[in-house]
Amino acid sequence: MGINLKSNVLIARKDIICYKNVYSDLMSQYQEFQYEYNIKYPKIKLFKIENFTALFDIYEGYHSYIKYNYAEYLCIHNNLIIIKCIIPKGSRYYMNTYEYVSNQIILIEPCQEENM
Repeated sequence: MGINLKSNVLIARKDIICYKNVYSDLMSQYQEFQYEYNIKYPKIKLFKIENFTALFDIYEGYHSYIKYNYAEYLCIHNNLIIIKCIIPKGSRYYMNTYEYVSNQIILIEPCQEENM
C-alpha cells in the first residue's frame, strides 16, 4: 500500500488517535504483518519515493486512517475490521487528507461504530 503525500515529515507532539484496517486475526491487509494489541511496534525508517507528480510515495511504515469513517469504507468492501490505534508521542509521520504513515504504532482495541 502506498500513500501519496505533499508534506514533510512531522513529529507527534502528543499521542495521535488513528484507525487501522486489519483482518479479524489482526493480520495486516497488504504486508501480511501479524499485529497484537497494546504493543509499541519498533520504529521503521520511512522512505520517500518521488513519483511523476509533485507528490511522493511512501510504502514502508505503519499505515492508518485519520478518521474512523475513512477506515470504515474499506471494511465494507474488504471484510476487514477497524482497530483504534495510537501513533505515540515523538513518532515521525507523514499525512495526507485521509491517511497517516508513521514509524511507530500501538493497536489499542477493536472499534464499535457507536463509540466513534
